[in-house]
Amino acid sequence: PVTGSGRVAADHVDPVNDGRTVIVAGKLEVGKPARDPELGISADAALLFRDVSMFQWREQCDGGACRYETAWMRQPLDSRKFRVAAGHENPPFPFADAHFAGEIRLGAFVVDPGLIATSAPAVVYPVHAAALPPNLAATFHEVNGILLTGNGGAPTLGEIHVGYRVVAPIATVSLPGWP
Repeated sequence: PVTGSGRVAADHVDPVNDGRTVIVAGKLEVGKPARDPELGISADAALLFRDVSMFQWREQCDGGACRYETAWMRQPLDSRKFRVAAGHENPPFPFADAHFAGEIRLGAFVVDPGLIATSAPAVVYPVHAAALPPNLAATFHEVNGILLTGNGGAPTLGEIHVGYRVVAPIATVSLPGWP
């Protein structure tokens, strides 16, 4: 049964609450690790976030004048839409930001990963190029737990950085509005 505050015990699912909005609190548990299938990175975590940035051209226009500079950007910029596209072509963005989850449980409840993504804090999760499959390990190197392409000196157009964050399975959370 639901209490006056809408809270229910996490230790069992009561069918009487089907269709009701309830609040469940407790420790997250992970049945299987979260895994990024594109890069092969796994973490014993409720959620694994992949954060990607690429060194690319960006256009900044003020009235009729535009200037072009390279910068680290978290989203792809379509250089075909620049006023002066020639000489400012951005390569395709190879990977997008994403999050991955294994089976997440809160007591007897299976948790929607989207609820965790907005309800629990994520912390930096350092990774190593040695953890990558051989074809990707040849492309990336690691600096301070972040995967990088390029030579590690001055960035070049199309160079990417891939970092990870996790929500630990031992996090104690309260999930409001959980039907």
